[in-house]
Amino acid sequence: MTTAISFGATLLGALLGRKAVSAGTLGRATTTMRGGARTAAKKRDIDEASASLAAVESRYDALEAELETKLQRIQDEYNIDQVRIETIHIRPRKTDISVTTVGLAWMPE
Repeated sequence: MTTAISFGATLLGALLGRKAVSAGTLGRATTTMRGGARTAAKKRDIDEASASLAAVESRYDALEAELETKLQRIQDEYNIDQVRIETIHIRPRKTDISVTTVGLAWMPE
């Protein structure tokens, strides 16, 4: 917007001023053109950043979908309702029992 206003002011100054081409008019025109070039460069940067953002968001969505799929597979595989628990009784053998400490306790009543 500033570049367009500056360009219009420079053009009107050149057409309506005493001298059509002067050092001041050329300086203002040069400054205006530099501003326009900077504006165009910034617009390109914004367009590139927008494209990069769109690519990153697309990749993020793909990763999120992959994560959901893997989480669902893990939940299905390790569902607690599908686990079968078996009870096994193991009886101790006399040879597996060893007494290491013997103590005596007394409690008066």
